[in-house]
Amino acid sequence: MALPGIMSAQYAGKVFVDANHNGRYDKGETLMKNISVSDGLNVVKTDAKGGFELPGHAKARVVFITTPSGYKAENAYYH
Repeated sequence: MALPGIMSAQYAGKVFVDANHNGRYDKGETLMKNISVSDGLNVVKTDAKGGFELPGHAKARVVFITTPSGYKAENAYYH
């Protein structure tokens, strides 16, 4: 069975320092520029406002960042 047009997903978002640890961007939190973001095939850098867009691909399952020096990822996925 084929689903024309559903070949891949596109991803967009922001990379920021989640100061209050709520998992959402809140006004005043630091937006991170020049951070590498990948879907396992494509890699892009965040813009001056922490934004990124990935074209996606058929086998994309995750989107991840390269954690910059001096920062630590803290959430349910990283301990």
